[in-house]
Amino acid sequence: MWFRLLLYVVLLCLLTLIIAEFRNIQRFSNTTYRFGEPISGSDAFSKRQDAIVNDEALPTFWSEHSVTVATISDVSVHLNNTVHTPAISFSGDAFDVWPADFIYGGTPGSIDQYGIALSEALAFQLFGSTDILGQTITVNGDRRIIRGVFEGSANLSLISYHIEYTGRSWDFAEMARIQRFHVMPIRWSDFNHWVNLISQVQHELHLFVSVTPTLREVQQRMHMLNFTGLLFTSMMVSFMIVVSNKQRTSSSRMINQQS
Repeated sequence: MWFRLLLYVVLLCLLTLIIAEFRNIQRFSNTTYRFGEPISGSDAFSKRQDAIVNDEALPTFWSEHSVTVATISDVSVHLNNTVHTPAISFSGDAFDVWPADFIYGGTPGSIDQYGIALSEALAFQLFGSTDILGQTITVNGDRRIIRGVFEGSANLSLISYHIEYTGRSWDFAEMARIQRFHVMPIRWSDFNHWVNLISQVQHELHLFVSVTPTLREVQQRMHMLNFTGLLFTSMMVSFMIVVSNKQRTSSSRMINQQS
């Protein structure tokens, strides 16, 4: 009896974790477009204007890189603590790139040129605390104001750029309503369409096997693996419950027959 009760408790916990991981998968469900070459800030601005004219979802442009983050004294610009950390710079909606759960504050806005958000691990490493809203730090020597602290056991910073800023290039775009793989219309008599289709497939396969995954893609795959493992484990526990119930039923029948 206690064994079956334990199995039911374990199954309930697994189902709770499965629901949580499924929500995490949904949070990272946007389509990421990877540019073959970095797109300039002016081109990104033009694409965003085109999206406005065509009444489409505004793309969020972003890049992944490493930065040097440092705290500064309230009295002078003397550096107190320096950390080298991964960073995601973005222009648009940070939640489209990294849908984090915030402990304090929130993501810098789309017109915020000087905002930054830190993971709790990075905040604690820099300040020994996560309650640091409004503090000023430097990122590669440029001053930034902390707008939020989000959950995360690894160092990471989200650096905002004004949506009209054209002074930097971008490697990726997050487009919620644009599919990354578009199959062009095929005319059976046109050999070029078949060649183009094959080239698209080859390009997608090349990206899948040879391109270094971004932090976002790693997070997506981690949630998917967790979801799959939890689902498999819950199926095994369910099977054990069914077997246990059958054994209990068989034992009850044997006792009834003997009596």
